[in-house]
Amino acid sequence: MIKTILYSIIALTLSACAVQQQTTQSSQPEPTSSIKIPKNFYAEELGQCRMNGYKGSEIIVTSYRSEIDPIIGFDWQKYHTQYSTSMRVEHLPLSRPIAYLSAAVHHAAYSKNEDEIQRSKDYIFQIAKSDQFTNTISYDAASRIQCYGGNNNTSAPCPIHAPQHLGINMTTYLISALWLKEYFSKEEMDVFNPYIKKIYFKYIYPRATNRDDEAFTEMGNLGIGRLAYAAWTNDTKMAEDEFRMRFKQMDNAWEENGYIKGNSYRGVRGVFYHSMGVDIALGYIQLANAWGYKVPDKLMMKVKKSAELINAYIEEPKNYYNYPDSKIPFNASKNPADAQGVHSQAFALKVLMKNVVDVDLKPDLEFENKSRGEFIDVMLGFNPKCMFPN
Repeated sequence: MIKTILYSIIALTLSACAVQQQTTQSSQPEPTSSIKIPKNFYAEELGQCRMNGYKGSEIIVTSYRSEIDPIIGFDWQKYHTQYSTSMRVEHLPLSRPIAYLSAAVHHAAYSKNEDEIQRSKDYIFQIAKSDQFTNTISYDAASRIQCYGGNNNTSAPCPIHAPQHLGINMTTYLISALWLKEYFSKEEMDVFNPYIKKIYFKYIYPRATNRDDEAFTEMGNLGIGRLAYAAWTNDTKMAEDEFRMRFKQMDNAWEENGYIKGNSYRGVRGVFYHSMGVDIALGYIQLANAWGYKVPDKLMMKVKKSAELINAYIEEPKNYYNYPDSKIPFNASKNPADAQGVHSQAFALKVLMKNVVDVDLKPDLEFENKSRGEFIDVMLGFNPKCMFPN
């Protein structure tokens, strides 16, 4: 009898302790995310960065309508199949109008010019309303054919470039929409939301969530597209997962000496793809800074070495190309006629290198001449010069 009473007392005591522990745990606040999504994606306020077109004037819809109009009704899948190869992706009829639209939207949103806001918003809405580009092949279907024919054949078809470049350009489109989101009517949102959701899950998400990639290409393997969708849906959890995953992926892709496994050894275009990767990495890192996510110190050191390798190439190309041919993968050209230098679309490389990793880009006349006409970094989705005070 005494034993029974003692057991009952012990059981009641343990039960009370468990309830108290559960109450204490439940009363503790949930861990909060460090992420704060900036209103205008790359910063809380839009940067004062003038973007001029070939006419020498600032890009607005009124002045550059002829450059934007061709995007409406454009069949990207048909054009890509007809004109692109594994080595040469003829994307300008897609990327150029989107870039002009992006610059025009940026100016409209920054200046708060009501007429320009309406004109640029009309383009965004027309694309969504017509369900444009959704006929483009999916990643799954495109991946069944190997680029370069699997044996360095530069003229072989590469179907995966169609959804990949659509995802890249629709990321720029989505970032542009973010700058005008406050001006969307309920009716426009009802059209845009299901459209961008379809685009995201078909052309951005599959590439962005591939964790095994050892290359670092446009939009940070479309991680910037994932961030853009997180911003549109105000999903800080998605953003935090993206930064965590991407930095882990980058750490795996970057070698200790600064070379990027899937970029830097691409034959006679090694430095071309290397400088692409560095440009995108620096822009992505600055986005992490703006969103309040801590960049790993070890990765920062690797990326700085990557930037320094670009200077090594500019000083003397053989200082960069000092690795054995065994490093060259199947998706590369060894033909000297295909050689390219620093990527011309990385036009803000000097600004990014100085501000992110404190490396001064050495003068490169060829790069400066080729990049002079660029105003939107199509590999990042916006003008990275806008991220820094003038």
